[in-house]
Amino acid sequence: MRSDISYFQHLYAYSLWQFYRECDIYGTMDFIFGNAAAIFQKCNLVLREPGSRGAYNVMLAHGRTDQGQNTGFSLQNCIITASGYSRDAYESYLGRPWRQYSRAVIMQSSMDGVISPKGWIEWEGSSAFDKMYFAEHENVVADFIGGTLWLPSTGVTYALGLG
Repeated sequence: MRSDISYFQHLYAYSLWQFYRECDIYGTMDFIFGNAAAIFQKCNLVLREPGSRGAYNVMLAHGRTDQGQNTGFSLQNCIITASGYSRDAYESYLGRPWRQYSRAVIMQSSMDGVISPKGWIEWEGSSAFDKMYFAEHENVVADFIGGTLWLPSTGVTYALGLG
């Protein structure tokens, strides 16, 4: 799949099993949403400028409605970046719970510092935080603490990226 550039609710992963590999997916608010068991591998996820003051970006909005559903979003080896705006101009988040039993995991992916340190954001009016699952595992935040500016001068051996 090659994605067009969009803003709100661009890719509707409605249901069943879905697999996306090496895709370019652009958007602003909940631009990947739905209740599928969806895997995204080696995709470029590009956050766009929200366009209005006080707005913010959210990549994922998963909508699992029952704890017995075998659904969730899994992102692996993806690149998460911003395009067309200053990273300091808007807050950007990995995702938020669209429904009561939402699930999403982002692993072994790279973020270029565009994501808020908070990572995830609540859905306004949501109160089921003990029933949802959001996780991050072995992600790399490029230049998160400005390391490329000062690490070389320390003389310490370091590696950018995952092993």
